[in-house]
Amino acid sequence: MFFDATLLLPRPNLESSRRLAPGSAISLQIFYPKLLMYQKLDYPFLIGAFISLVASVSLWFLVSREIGLFVGIWVPSILSLWVGTRVVMLSNRISADRGK
Repeated sequence: MFFDATLLLPRPNLESSRRLAPGSAISLQIFYPKLLMYQKLDYPFLIGAFISLVASVSLWFLVSREIGLFVGIWVPSILSLWVGTRVVMLSNRISADRGK
């Protein structure tokens, strides 16, 4: 199934004379394209998750399965923290656009 990231958000004030009512459906790809691309803040999370994945697989096969599993659960934790920071950044941007 295809997901196009359409949310119910007010449209940013692109034209001062014409605004959509709050709750209008917009596509994030049209009005917030830079928020959907990778930013400098994203790379430490992605690099950390990749290093954790490599370390987990290495520990699984070379040292101990239990230690490999322990390090392996870091990957979803790091990625969850990354998603949380992206959501906060997006909500800050949207609230800043509402204030204008």
